[in-house]
Amino acid sequence: HEDFEKFRVSHPDHIAQWGPLDSRSDYLSHLQTCDVVVSTALHEFFGVAMLEGVWAGCFPLCPNRLSYPEIYPSECLYNTNNQLTKQLRQMCKHPGLAKKKWDRVIDKIDLEKYSWSN
Repeated sequence: HEDFEKFRVSHPDHIAQWGPLDSRSDYLSHLQTCDVVVSTALHEFFGVAMLEGVWAGCFPLCPNRLSYPEIYPSECLYNTNNQLTKQLRQMCKHPGLAKKKWDRVIDKIDLEKYSWSN
């Protein structure tokens, strides 16, 4: 998406990782250093990467469409790009906010239902 590319170019010091990592273990380790996981999907069957982010402790921000409303509470959903941008700005301005939000919603997301043991 061109907006992401513009941000990457104009704010290189604010991006810890851009593009794929060398291995799955690198990916999962990196997720554990993050605060937020975002989907802007227009087409998605399930959203595995979003669940991986939540498992790693990231607050999910998902579009209020596709399979996301079935999995995530309303606090995690956005309807417009402006809503997404506003939430991300708030989390950037207030370090720790994403963790507080994650603590409030994690019991509302049934992660066990989506684990490999099921």
